[in-house]
Amino acid sequence: MKNYLFTLFAVLPMFISCSVEENTTNKEREWVTINGMSMPKEDVYTVRTKGIAPYGHKSYFLSGYDLQKLDDLYRQEFNHPDSLTLDYNTNVKNKAFFILMLKGLAEKGTPEQKQYYINQQLKLDNNLSNLERFNELLLSSLDFIAEEEALKMARDFYDKNRLVIQEINWKDTEEGQAKVTELNNEYDTLKSRLK
Repeated sequence: MKNYLFTLFAVLPMFISCSVEENTTNKEREWVTINGMSMPKEDVYTVRTKGIAPYGHKSYFLSGYDLQKLDDLYRQEFNHPDSLTLDYNTNVKNKAFFILMLKGLAEKGTPEQKQYYINQQLKLDNNLSNLERFNELLLSSLDFIAEEEALKMARDFYDKNRLVIQEINWKDTEEGQAKVTELNNEYDTLKSRLK
């Protein structure tokens, strides 16, 4: 009996110390939430959701750039061959295009800049966040793009994004239908302004 008690008293502190240490470690971890995802603070630079740029990427600071500097950044870094293979490249380019439009690309951009970003948007996998802005840029470019060519670009843009909408597994069918309606409305509005 003495041996059992001795063994129990010798082994019991090991279990207690392990569980206390584990609880202490969990309590000391600081958690942060980025883009709706909670993670330990030490993992911020190593863990990320596919399609989302890593924390600290230049795309998080785009609003601090003026139109010309953002144009330079887009062309040199976001469209660099090394960037094109990254899983978050489409999202970064869509975000940059959004900010470019806010900075006045449609109103102040050169014909070369406008043509470049129309072509960039047409090449992206999807543009669901920029349906209206693409149309705005296309309409602002009619002084150097023929209406027939603009209609073809609009149709290509529409077809690509319609397929993307169909491929998404929407949590709510109403959300998917709302996106289809938005796309159809934008396309119809653009067509009516081009004819």
